[in-house]
Amino acid sequence: MQLTIRRSQRTGGMMGKTVLFCLDVRAEYSAEEKSNIAKYKIGNQTLYTSPASRKHLDNARGHLAQTQVGGAGEQAAGLARGMLSLAMSKLNLNITIDSLAKGQHIECKDMGELLEAEETVREACRSVSTYLAIADSFNGSETLIEYADGEERVRDALGPIVAPDIAPSPASAPPPSAADIFAAEVA
Repeated sequence: MQLTIRRSQRTGGMMGKTVLFCLDVRAEYSAEEKSNIAKYKIGNQTLYTSPASRKHLDNARGHLAQTQVGGAGEQAAGLARGMLSLAMSKLNLNITIDSLAKGQHIECKDMGELLEAEETVREACRSVSTYLAIADSFNGSETLIEYADGEERVRDALGPIVAPDIAPSPASAPPPSAADIFAAEVA
């Protein structure tokens, strides 16, 4: 997976004096990753939800909770408000694995909010990449985990023993397996 990030800014607002910080993000998946995304049906998994969308989702939960109490009129009103808030959340930015492949544009008045959005997308991409690597490891291969002296050592059936906190030299070591990646993240 390759993630392309482009940062920019523009002025906007009624008087054209408000600075808006912009972020364009797009993921390019390999053919194997696309196949696995379809195979494991994770394309609709949400990677990022904007603060405005989260606010509407929280409102929807509150309104839908009203459907459990009160009379029929209050329950119907809670349902209507909940559905409206849910629809409003869909109008705001929600990034999924599939939509990230098409590219997404994010604009914020606050640079901190934009940087938080960027980090959230980057972390989500790391998680998706790890998930796909681990899912790919369900191929009948074996992993041996040795416990000695309070340490855990993970080894593929064909590979060398690797301590999760000690990285082998790049020249002599094969690339880490999905089990090694998972073990290192868990540690």
